[in-house]
Amino acid sequence: MIHSNECARALSCAHKALLLRQDREEKTDVEFAPPERSEYRRRYDDLLAPLNLPEGHTGDEVLQSFEILREHRGGRNLRFESRGIRTTIPLLLFDENTSKKEDRPLFRAIYPIYSTAAKDSLLTRFYADAAVLAGCGIELSSIDLITLPKNQLSDPNRPASEVFTIQNRLKKSKGGFRRDSVIESVNALNRKMPFKSYLDLCAQFFERTDTVSRRVKACTAPARCPFYEECWKETQQPDNSATLLFSAKNKDDFASMGIERLDQIDAHHMEGLPMQYAQVQAARSLQEEETATAAEAGSGIYVDQAALSYWMDSLKWPLSYLDFEWDTFVLSPYEGMKPFGVLCFQYSLHVEQKDGKLDHFAFFESGDCRKDFIEAMLDDLPEEGSIVVFNMEGAERLRLLQLAEQFPQYRKQLEAVCDRMVDLATPFESGVYYDLRQRSHSSLKTLLPLFTSSVSYSDLEVHNGVQAVLAYRVLQQERGRKQRAAARAISMYCSLDTLAEKELYDGLNACRAEKAD
Repeated sequence: MIHSNECARALSCAHKALLLRQDREEKTDVEFAPPERSEYRRRYDDLLAPLNLPEGHTGDEVLQSFEILREHRGGRNLRFESRGIRTTIPLLLFDENTSKKEDRPLFRAIYPIYSTAAKDSLLTRFYADAAVLAGCGIELSSIDLITLPKNQLSDPNRPASEVFTIQNRLKKSKGGFRRDSVIESVNALNRKMPFKSYLDLCAQFFERTDTVSRRVKACTAPARCPFYEECWKETQQPDNSATLLFSAKNKDDFASMGIERLDQIDAHHMEGLPMQYAQVQAARSLQEEETATAAEAGSGIYVDQAALSYWMDSLKWPLSYLDFEWDTFVLSPYEGMKPFGVLCFQYSLHVEQKDGKLDHFAFFESGDCRKDFIEAMLDDLPEEGSIVVFNMEGAERLRLLQLAEQFPQYRKQLEAVCDRMVDLATPFESGVYYDLRQRSHSSLKTLLPLFTSSVSYSDLEVHNGVQAVLAYRVLQQERGRKQRAAARAISMYCSLDTLAEKELYDGLNACRAEKAD
């Protein structure tokens, strides 16, 4: 049996859809943790409780869904199948008013969306579902979307009917909403390719054994596809391969132009990004070093010494290396947080004095620990000096500004902390420093092995941010020894992140000193 989601996925990337269909296992070491959904689901159940609708179950036959519709004129999670394509509709209701007006039975399909607006990319899913329903003789009058008001603050005591909002239009990728409703957009697709033809095409497609890979947005967003390496074999390319040019739109055309290495790339093949320039210069230095003596040989590194010195001289002692861990909620169970609000449950802080003395401070709590988090951090941070953070704009700095909105009594202090923050990622992302071994990446764990380092995540029970979040969610349900062990594992990981920040700073400092000599 083929699921309608597979049909929708095939429209985005046929190759991935087929590989997943062939029981290929996705990587277990995921790069992306979906926002926590338990509070959303609880309130969603509260919203539907007055309808008192029966619910379908995994493995139900289509006849069981029709029996529910006949007896109750609606149902939750009903299963339908047509021409070998199967789907589950979260909420299906008989539309009495429209049915009388049109003189034929019509139904409303309603979907809970974990968002403040349903994205345009969901249209293929709704089209596939409508095709299956049409094959079962069920015609839709509307497709409605249950979403969250964008700026509504969470309140556990708010009635469920006021927690959600109903939309019937999809948000376009470039902003704004479609003019047509979801059902109008689905019907427009049906006119271009009738539902029956679409289902036949899907059934035929999944009988295939192979497809051709093609680069699409889904290859890397929101996280890298588990089959990315299988398709593009990037790790098999040398460090100076032209295909590694950062964010290049025309990299797939390099081979036809006879461009194999980064050092062969001219200015008109680049988009003017500093990282691209640094990559090409590092590759050219490597080519020059191949003809140098052993004593003169290097390792394909480009450094803008003037820019690096300027950036490092701007830092003020003591240096505070700071890192947060947090969880994201679709709908927060804690008062005063917006949809997709973030709860910081952990920080690690290493404070380095100019004489080399290093002190460590840490915070970890479960539950609604926002106020305790703020007060502990403000107490542990020194009153002066730079606060060194990796990728601060979308992470630590943003988290503090959100906390300042929720707790205005601390706004001035939190904004002052933000003003002292310095982004350790800047030298790497702006092309001030580039090592060919980065392979166009500049994450903390990519950069750390480039420098002599004693920091290693390999032996940790929790060794990346996603695992830290998932471990934290499990920890919330544990008590006693198990909870303490999970907290200890998360804290050890976070403390290594701030040590890694110090190692990167030391590496840059050594690089500057070496060049100066």
